Amino acid sequence: MSNNIVLIGDLHAAVDDAPPPPAPQPEPGDAPAREPRAVVIVVDLRDTASKGDAKAALRRAAEVAVDAARGYAKVRHVVIAAKLNPAVTRSFDRLASAVATRFHSQLERALGRDIEFTLLDITDCTDAAALLGRLRERADDPAGVHGVVVLNWDDIVRAPIAQAAREQYF
Repeated sequence: MSNNIVLIGDLHAAVDDAPPPPAPQPEPGDAPAREPRAVVIVVDLRDTASKGDAKAALRRAAEVAVDAARGYAKVRHVVIAAKLNPAVTRSFDRLASAVATRFHSQLERALGRDIEFTLLDITDCTDAAALLGRLRERADDPAGVHGVVVLNWDDIVRAPIAQAAREQYF
């Protein structure tokens, strides 16, 4: 699978607390990389105990992701994957939805194209490779379906993000 995402942050450290494996090298004859369709930012909020600090950290992550998305004409998804402190886990849906809705509207108005925001609680994720697969699947999903969706690892461990989002809406 070609790399169709811009990854900001250390996915492996957030999931496995271990150094990432070496980056795969392209094989002779591999197709050239596609322009990214998703910007993914990984944030570690395990040291963030208050709701206000968590919201501010999510806002900063969204700002970084939005700035990155502006540089790619084909980006249709912004994903913020967060490892959470148990003190903010119960509030994550509300905090994440508020932050994502604001940035979603601003970015769509500025760029004139559908861009979906997905916020993931990856606190319970122990499989970085599986998460990366879900993120790459998300990048290939059509935009303009959900706008903003907030999910956790249990929602997507057995199903793609788009399917989990549909199930959440219905």
